[in-house]
Amino acid sequence: MAKSYFTILEVTSEATPDEVHSAYRRLAKAFHPDHYGGGSEPFRQIQEAYSVLGNPARRKAYEKSLLNVRVRRAPEATSKPEPLIPEDKFFDRGGIFPVRPFGTFSPFFDEIFDWLWDNFTHRDVD
Repeated sequence: MAKSYFTILEVTSEATPDEVHSAYRRLAKAFHPDHYGGGSEPFRQIQEAYSVLGNPARRKAYEKSLLNVRVRRAPEATSKPEPLIPEDKFFDRGGIFPVRPFGTFSPFFDEIFDWLWDNFTHRDVD
């Protein structure tokens, strides 16, 4: 996955060159290795992000590369969702349909009762 220079500099993709420069200066001061005790990696990432977003030609190429990545991933997002009830597995409901309108609620109960009554095995009790 490519680095998000906008996220590193904490700016939006619509940020002006002045906003990018201000964000760079603010973050460079906060994460400079002389003052920041967490190492120099955050400062290097900030410098790298500014070297791309601070240069109009590099920024344009970077934004174009982001669009290419989004276009390539678009077909995956439009894939068919997985069904809630698997279609390849058979489930015997005994002729009872699980989805019914509210108006037919009572007959639905009667169908369940009838199915249970018809399929209940009777035992002889002595």
